Amino acid sequence: MKRFKARREQFLRVASLATVAWALILQAGLANGPPAVVDPPAVDETMAPTYDILIEKTVQTPDIPPRPDIVFLSDTTGSMGDAIANVQDNIDLIMADVEAGTTGTPFFAAAQYRDEEQYGSLGPLFQVDQGLTDNQAAVSAAVSGWSANSGGDEPEAQLNALYQLATGAVSYRDQSTSVIVWFGDAPGHDPSNGNSEVDATNALNAANDGDGIIVIAIDIETEGNSGLDGTAGGTVPGGQGTRIADATGGELIPDASPDEVSDAILAALQNLPITVVPVAVGCDPLVVTFSPTSQTVTSGDPAVFDETITVPADASVAGQTVECTVEFRDEFGNVLVVGDEEAIQAITVDIPLAIDLDPDTKVNELSEDNAHTVTAYVSSLDVPLGLGGKTVQFEVTGTNPGYGASTTTDDDGVATFGYSVPISCNSLGTDTITGCTNRADSPDLFETCDEVTKDWVDTIPPVAECVPTENPHGDTEPTAPGEGEQGQNQDGFYQLLATDNLVDGCAPLDLFVEDTGSGAVFGPFGVGTKIKYIEDPDAVPEIAAMGGNNGNGKGKSKDTDWRIKGTGDAVLTAVDQSGNVSAPVNCLVPPPPQ
Repeated sequence: MKRFKARREQFLRVASLATVAWALILQAGLANGPPAVVDPPAVDETMAPTYDILIEKTVQTPDIPPRPDIVFLSDTTGSMGDAIANVQDNIDLIMADVEAGTTGTPFFAAAQYRDEEQYGSLGPLFQVDQGLTDNQAAVSAAVSGWSANSGGDEPEAQLNALYQLATGAVSYRDQSTSVIVWFGDAPGHDPSNGNSEVDATNALNAANDGDGIIVIAIDIETEGNSGLDGTAGGTVPGGQGTRIADATGGELIPDASPDEVSDAILAALQNLPITVVPVAVGCDPLVVTFSPTSQTVTSGDPAVFDETITVPADASVAGQTVECTVEFRDEFGNVLVVGDEEAIQAITVDIPLAIDLDPDTKVNELSEDNAHTVTAYVSSLDVPLGLGGKTVQFEVTGTNPGYGASTTTDDDGVATFGYSVPISCNSLGTDTITGCTNRADSPDLFETCDEVTKDWVDTIPPVAECVPTENPHGDTEPTAPGEGEQGQNQDGFYQLLATDNLVDGCAPLDLFVEDTGSGAVFGPFGVGTKIKYIEDPDAVPEIAAMGGNNGNGKGKSKDTDWRIKGTGDAVLTAVDQSGNVSAPVNCLVPPPPQ
């Protein structure tokens, strides 16, 4: 991104406020050690679709921007002897301090300029003594070779030098913070070697594919010279040094004495603007945004952002844990490092998925209601997952397997499933209904499930009937209620009948005859069985086969199946496959005459 004057003004405003804030942060952190590079360093949340959270994020920046390419550019005319000597004495310390205050490997270069040849200069108009390198000894040797001589008039050839450094005299690295540390005591000819101040400024800002070169101008106080912002007795416009520094995002350090040059260089390098850019890495489907999207502060000061993490309103994202990072980089893409710690924030967001089937259990009287409906509610925390729909697969196992369906949740996160079973004893029992939906982290597997049960029952008893039938000897049907209107079958011949609500697939009804006198129970008999019942209070209860359908062909009457003797009346009950017992029915007969 190209640096403009507005950036410098923004940088100064932010720096003044951030200095106070950072001092307070440092004071608060003394008791607990230095603050984290990213504070808070991690986010660990449980969130549902449509949720968002806002986090204030503070990012500490290094003292010097990452990966700096620094060119030391000196005026080496005669008046600069003491200043050059100061730099030569301290160049190793300057480079060591820069290396300690930044990340990556800093590169350094050394270049010099003097005066236009037509004014009697004895040295080079411009010269690169050492190109950009990480060999600090080579740079130190090049600086040690500087000597102050010649000069002619007051203005020098810095505009040409700056232009040359911006247009190929040295090769800057990609993704580097490129800086020219320029020190001198006089303004420059405009133009210089055909290059004007405008030419130099435009070239500096256009360098490095538009990323530009920051110029730090250190104005040296020497006798008889008006400084980098001077007018040279009115021969050049004033304010040249400040304009160039401001236009490139740098600054001018005014009024440095020759023995303060090294301190001024180091202080200026530790007061560079640095742009912090948050970049979310691998956070999909989360939407991670920052306000502001980037922030320029003084290197060494904190940058503060409002971070918003949003889970999109999409049902398909539920059922996963998202782990990602936010890298805080400089404007060239370098991850910031302070000390040994990278400016990286960890984000962990769990997006849960749940399914709940209703009702948990239900009992149906099969003969009255053979249909069942299950409702599935799919959600994430308190958010119904109707956002785009969530597929639910239903399956029935148990007594009635094979039913199932796949359906999609509605806007309320609800999916329904219904099935009907045959009205048959074969359907009696318990079904398990399972509803499953798929997680975002395993979209092909329906493994988030819930299950409920359905009981198909028969609790309705059969209806028994003890019907008087004809006396096979006389082929006459006994009359009722009999003598004296007693409501009795005088001959004791009955047919045992019963009906039930369930028939299909059911076992035959079992009929039982109980002697009310002795409590003896006879049976089971099939529906339609014909009996002769004899009541004799003095008899021993017994049953004997007759010539009917009892299978043995014995007995005198082929129309009667069994003869039963009891001490009291007969009571008939019927029992169905489910064990339901009918209401008792009396099969009344009179006792024998006395």
